[in-house]
Amino acid sequence: MAGAAEEARPDRSGVPRLNRARPLAAAIVAALSVTLTGCAAAAETCEPLDVYPDLSTVERLQSADLDLDGDGIDERVLRPAGGGWCGSGGCTMFVAKVRGEQIEVISRTTITALPIRVLETRTNGWRDLAVTQYFVGKPPELKRLQFDGCRYPLNPSMPPTTPVPPDSGEAILDQPQAG
Repeated sequence: MAGAAEEARPDRSGVPRLNRARPLAAAIVAALSVTLTGCAAAAETCEPLDVYPDLSTVERLQSADLDLDGDGIDERVLRPAGGGWCGSGGCTMFVAKVRGEQIEVISRTTITALPIRVLETRTNGWRDLAVTQYFVGKPPELKRLQFDGCRYPLNPSMPPTTPVPPDSGEAILDQPQAG
């Protein structure tokens, strides 16, 4: 069900070099480097996302394509690693609509750890996601992210996120394979 995952590794200049067969991922990196826009489905009521620094120092970019909003067209879930996108609690995750050459970042969620899973349940027409959370002195916990009509929650450690069993749904982004 989940689409192919891909990773980017920086070249000597520090810019991620993506699989040449998948140039769309490079366009997504460029789009995230410039600006993050708000929700297309409810643009009149959704606040636009802020501008963020570029991704030129990303060490690895994982992505998965899957239909989250039920329109028959895949969205892309992205998770850059390194380059200021990660902290002690995890890395930032983005959800983007990709339509030809147009890329619209719908959502960003901070402090996510792997695996990231897609659940069978839907909220406001979008599939619920689940991200792993690590807390000092506690086992990892999987948290449900529900779409609020504009985006998924910014911080999975704060309400309205809720815990779900660790084997819920299907892993769409997981630990990178060594090699």
